[in-house]
Amino acid sequence: MASGKHTRTWVDTDGGTPVSYEKTVTGELGIKLTRTIAAGVTDLAITCPIDFSALESLFVGTNQDLLIETNNAASGSADDSWDLKANQAIDWQTGDVMANPLTADVTVIFVTNSGASDADLELRTTVDATP
Repeated sequence: MASGKHTRTWVDTDGGTPVSYEKTVTGELGIKLTRTIAAGVTDLAITCPIDFSALESLFVGTNQDLLIETNNAASGSADDSWDLKANQAIDWQTGDVMANPLTADVTVIFVTNSGASDADLELRTTVDATP
């Protein structure tokens, strides 16, 4: 068993008391991806198998803006597409008030970095090993 701890925090810049909420998601570690995406790269294919029905949590973050598309991006029919912004991670877990950002199984993600600097991409999943 693996677990991931999701923490969401608000810190007032005027010195107010921080507000923080945590949820630990327990399951099997699915994907642990760390990749540098070169500046100017288009549709870099990265194998990333995610079983949609077994997904318990998803975390995707970057330090530069990136476009991420799941499955078939080259044909123009990606299942899901995210304009991921620098330092604004996707942070989802089962029971979240937000909908799962994925709508189907994933085999490959396609990553585009239109910026002038390399980007550090981080992706983590926790899955139910017995769905």
